[in-house]
Amino acid sequence: MAPAPRPPRRVVVGVQGAVDPTTGRLAYASEEDMAAWLFPDVERTLAEALELPVRIENDVNLAAVAERAHAAADCPDFVLLWADEGLGAALVIGGRLHRGHFGGAGEVGYLPLPGAPTAREAGHPYGRHGYQELAGGEAIRDLLHAHGVPGADFTETVTEAVRRAGSGTGAGAEDGAGGRAWRGPGLRPWQEPEAGPRRAPRPRGRGSRRWPGGSPRGWPRS
Repeated sequence: MAPAPRPPRRVVVGVQGAVDPTTGRLAYASEEDMAAWLFPDVERTLAEALELPVRIENDVNLAAVAERAHAAADCPDFVLLWADEGLGAALVIGGRLHRGHFGGAGEVGYLPLPGAPTAREAGHPYGRHGYQELAGGEAIRDLLHAHGVPGADFTETVTEAVRRAGSGTGAGAEDGAGGRAWRGPGLRPWQEPEAGPRRAPRPRGRGSRRWPGGSPRGWPRS
């Protein structure tokens, strides 16, 4: 008979966001995804209810902690890029996880980029804008749909694309006659060999934009 498990000593919750240490609120998360978690002093409130220490941590940061303990044990400085439906990263510097002043050092999906709407233009700080608009899950799904890869959502579409690439058939596979390949961070199809390489299309928009007084609150700062 297996022994009874010992009582937990600590609770760690991985979420698709990060607690802003200046307010104690969960930031970088939308009401659609984390509505029940968006209240002040979320860690303290949960700790009092559970009578245990509680830590709410970004899920990509937790993945980096695992990498630091195993695959990257001999690498004190590294960046883990999480390219899923949402884009994120975790930074380990000198063997320590770097969260940033507002807890969002790795929130690269919200970085403003030329050719993509800003948070102000999108109407929401955590909506589709910046890098997420250009290379996030919805953008990749739409690109794959345009090349004949079916799928009801991001996961199904990418799974089908990987299956086709593995079998060497369908959209996205190297075509010996046409020389088509997906390249670059936006996975744009470029034509090569016979006619020579084409330049990637220039991004639309008015170029980079600046907020009055610096970066808007809640965006990652260096």
